[in-house]
Amino acid sequence: MIAKGGTEFKVPDHQESAKNLPPRALSDSEIGRLWAKHFPQWRDNRDSCQICFGICAIIEFEAALRNGPTHIARVNDALQAAGIRPQEFDEVKAEKVKVDARGLLYPKPGT
Repeated sequence: MIAKGGTEFKVPDHQESAKNLPPRALSDSEIGRLWAKHFPQWRDNRDSCQICFGICAIIEFEAALRNGPTHIARVNDALQAAGIRPQEFDEVKAEKVKVDARGLLYPKPGT
């Protein structure tokens, strides 16, 4: 692409811009370890619920930065890197949630 004045520049794609992001605070293995600790109790413990919802958001963000033919394929790559079972991820993502007065998410009773 030629800019005004004749200077040529390249428009970065997602992968190029991802290289310029700051380093992640959590590695894939740390994310997987947190998931393994909190997923079994995510319905009964609000802290675990918050952590699992947060990890789902991280996985979705990671998927947006990965190469792959479809969003589902990129999510599955991110899940595999963290050692998270897709069925567990889908269970948390599909849950109907309630927001309490502090703005915290947790499963609605009876769901």
